[in-house]
Amino acid sequence: MSNQLTFQNVALTAIQRNNQIYISAKDLASALQYKCVQSIANIYNSNSDEFTTEMSFVIDSVTNGINGSERKIRQRIFSLRGCHLIAMFARTAVAKEFRKWVLDILDKEIAQNNGTIVPLVENKTRQISQLPEIEKNLSQLLAYARKSRDIMWEFERVIKTFLDILGIQAGDSSRLINKIKLLNETDFIMEDADALVYKLRCLM
Repeated sequence: MSNQLTFQNVALTAIQRNNQIYISAKDLASALQYKCVQSIANIYNSNSDEFTTEMSFVIDSVTNGINGSERKIRQRIFSLRGCHLIAMFARTAVAKEFRKWVLDILDKEIAQNNGTIVPLVENKTRQISQLPEIEKNLSQLLAYARKSRDIMWEFERVIKTFLDILGIQAGDSSRLINKIKLLNETDFIMEDADALVYKLRCLM
């Protein structure tokens, strides 16, 4: 990528640091149509807690001085994300358009460095690789559910037989049977649901 960028006929020098593009506070002020670079400094100082150390820092650079001599200066530079954040706080007429422009440049930078593609693929691959284990645990839970239901139904049958032996009529015992059945089903559902959620959370 060229070290020269242009936003609405304003030339900006792209400073390369750590495989990222940075723009000086002076150029950023020009792009956002501020008359003085101090306006950028004021925005940064008022919101410095929202900037990471990679989004903005001060560097030493060399510029041409009087009679062809070199002069060292210190200047603050901003990454593309830092520029976007400055533009979020800016109140100039071009701030909105600048934000769109800088995001386009950032997208190109990410594509060039392949900065965000690999992690997404790795996460997707990890999730897919876990599917057999998840399926296995779900199968075990379903088998447990079927076994638990069989036990519950057998318990209900034994209670009915016991009541018949005692000579208690079905009509008199129906409410008792229903309560036992409802209580067992409710306890089973809650226990099984908690176990299922816990197992799935452990896998992710």
